[in-house]
Amino acid sequence: MEKVEGAIIQVANTNVLEARDWQNGDECGTYMRFEDSLINKTCTISVQQGLETEINFLTDAIFVGGGALIKRNMKYPNKKMFFGVEGLSNQEGFDLVIFWEMKISQTCRNSASVLVNCEEDKPEEGKVYWMETINDHRGDSSRINFQVYGVKPETFLQIELTQSRTTEKDQIIWPCIGFYSHQGTPDCTPNGSNPNVYDCNAFFGVYLDNLYSDVFHFSCDRVDESFPNLWRSRVSAIGIN
Repeated sequence: MEKVEGAIIQVANTNVLEARDWQNGDECGTYMRFEDSLINKTCTISVQQGLETEINFLTDAIFVGGGALIKRNMKYPNKKMFFGVEGLSNQEGFDLVIFWEMKISQTCRNSASVLVNCEEDKPEEGKVYWMETINDHRGDSSRINFQVYGVKPETFLQIELTQSRTTEKDQIIWPCIGFYSHQGTPDCTPNGSNPNVYDCNAFFGVYLDNLYSDVFHFSCDRVDESFPNLWRSRVSAIGIN
């Protein structure tokens, strides 16, 4: 676990409008509403523990609204970073929801320990990113919608979906059953019930042959109580010039 010893990271350009915490049995969570825009900023979530600040902490699930894009850190997969872009992200702030990990740490944290540090930044050219579109893993929706930002026509996406509520050493895949998109064709097995629906493994590719914007949309069936974790799932593009 990465820590910043003996230092407190100050919250920059991030004003909290609302904060509340809850605990219901073995479920513990925090909701926070921030005033500042995400546009052209990269934000890092950290947790204050005494004089130490953890930036590689475990959660059961975490969600950011306002058109946030996830900036995955390959070295520290538990590090939570996100950013916003003009024309896509909300100019009027964003929401943060954290479901704290309780099984391993048995610690219910609260909003007083959460720090969000935002700095001026722009996304790297030639990369693609998940948009944080999953609002709550407890929902009963039968379909999960996904959006990938930064795509270009005639390219090939590589996607790997991982379940939520997993540890760094125990990552469980999340197969995309009932894949549907009118913007691309996956290298998956046709469903049979519909010529435009496919059944995919957790790792699959999509050829973007009908793209009309820089955001690629697709959806999958939710076949059990599990949920994908976009902070751990991967997406990359081949063929972007």
